[in-house]
Amino acid sequence: MMNLKKMPNLYYLNQNSLEYKRVRILPVFLFMIMIMFVSYRYEPTNEEILNAQEFPIKSNYNPEVKTATVIDTSEVFSEEQLINYMKDLNIAFPHIVLAQSKLETGHFKSKIFNENNNLFGMKEARVRCHTAVCTQNGHACYDDWKQSVIDYALYQSRYMSDCKNERQYYKKLDKSYAEAKNYSDALKTIIQREKLDELFLDS
Repeated sequence: MMNLKKMPNLYYLNQNSLEYKRVRILPVFLFMIMIMFVSYRYEPTNEEILNAQEFPIKSNYNPEVKTATVIDTSEVFSEEQLINYMKDLNIAFPHIVLAQSKLETGHFKSKIFNENNNLFGMKEARVRCHTAVCTQNGHACYDDWKQSVIDYALYQSRYMSDCKNERQYYKKLDKSYAEAKNYSDALKTIIQREKLDELFLDS
């Protein structure tokens, strides 16, 4: 007959062996409860899913990455946003630079702009500081359009800071920036036709 007095104190000792057997399975039962608790995964109800869809959050879903990113509407491009951001950065000769953005992107419709966020046809810099993340389609590629504006500001600071007037600025663009002839003439035409200089009279 089993000597119950030699059993560990962990178990409830009773002279009734049947009662003793029921008590011994208690740790096993508790262990199973713990396993069920740890492995439990919360699954939202259909009502919770529908309620979550009511929030006005926009996202870009990439089926390859299996993630969704929230869009900051302040980063969405518009000509007005570009003008305001150029004023914030205190871009020199902003009407000329705005004309460059229109000329280089075909009024913001080019592949270089839409795929690279590149507003000025910039190449990835090799010497000066820049904000480009890579080269794509033969031109600098940026995380967003604002990074392109910042990169142009860095270009101005490095290479155009000695320009004291528009004539000098146009001359330097024709010499070191343009890849086509009559570059400055094309810019002047855009500025005159769209009255771009009037957009920055208050800056």
